[in-house]
Amino acid sequence: MTQKAGLQTNLRIEAFEEVPLNQAPDFAIEHGAVLLREFFAPNEVDALRQLVERTLTELDVNSTWGANPFESQAWLHLQRSILPSAELSALRNHRRVTNLFESIFGQSVMVERGDVCRVVWPNEPPTRPHQDHWYVGGSTQVWTLWFALSDCPLQAGPLAVILDGQNKQLHEHLGEGVGSQGCMVANDVTWTASDMRQGDAIAFHCMTVHRALLNRTQGAPRLSVDCRYQPEDEPVHTRRIDGSNARESSS
Repeated sequence: MTQKAGLQTNLRIEAFEEVPLNQAPDFAIEHGAVLLREFFAPNEVDALRQLVERTLTELDVNSTWGANPFESQAWLHLQRSILPSAELSALRNHRRVTNLFESIFGQSVMVERGDVCRVVWPNEPPTRPHQDHWYVGGSTQVWTLWFALSDCPLQAGPLAVILDGQNKQLHEHLGEGVGSQGCMVANDVTWTASDMRQGDAIAFHCMTVHRALLNRTQGAPRLSVDCRYQPEDEPVHTRRIDGSNARESSS
């Protein structure tokens, strides 16, 4: 039996194993993802959190992005406001981040391989199971750093992954609309997710199947950012697996 892409039922969830930062690169390579506790200090993240909250207030968005957030003009405005900001740049290019990915890649790191600011409203349909390589294309050594801008317990809908580091195959993705494709997963699969605190992060490989959990809180959106990286000597192109161009839309 398989689970329909994007349908959240009673998921089987286990907590991330917590490893010291100096062991994180090896753990990530072996398992396809790693939890990074207190990767950023709360004060390092606060400036970006405040910028996101101010931008949402200016946009007067407080409950939903609509049927498809990736086609929402307000969502696009948020990306244009946040992604070039000095507040995000300070985190994206933090030496702690480049040290991590230099250890994973064994070489210098290329930044800005498809960053996204996420604001997920309560009970809004969560991101369906997928692999980033389907959307990003290019190198199969792209990694994502997902980090929480505010405390994000399980009920607020943090990231969940399938730890299967030895299985790097690309799965078929189904669905219509920008950013709406997802892959099928077995009903009995075990997802890995943990309560996340402000500044906690998860690094994961572009073939690692992941999803967002449903935000079940009563009013607060989940605030997070995805920053993507790849080895500096790997080629860059923006053609997605489905033939579309990643530069044509934000997903």
